[in-house]
Amino acid sequence: MYKLPKTKKILKAQEFKRTLKIGKKFVVPELVLFAAKNNENRDVNRMGFIVTKKIGNAVERNKVKRRLREIFRQIEQKELQAEEKALDLVFIARAKTKTASYQRLEQSFKFAYNNMIKRHKR
Repeated sequence: MYKLPKTKKILKAQEFKRTLKIGKKFVVPELVLFAAKNNENRDVNRMGFIVTKKIGNAVERNKVKRRLREIFRQIEQKELQAEEKALDLVFIARAKTKTASYQRLEQSFKFAYNNMIKRHKR
């Protein structure tokens, strides 16, 4: 089983707050993505998820987080080996995330992620 290393996670509340405060925002029906330059690790994209109780009980929230982590892992492995790095990414799950199929969630995630990468290349 694959476990996302701590170096690729946003762990502290102040890091989440910083990303939400200064980061650029991108919205799709299933997710809201905030991204800001990462000051600590210059060569790694870090991510964090916010899944509130509006999504459902703990089982449903954890299922959403597992899906999002897996999509992030696949994107990092396949597409972005030599791409722009050093971003803090915070994904906020919206109500449609719970009912979306895995494929739909993956499309929305990749669309938001790729658009944010392009914005930060400018």
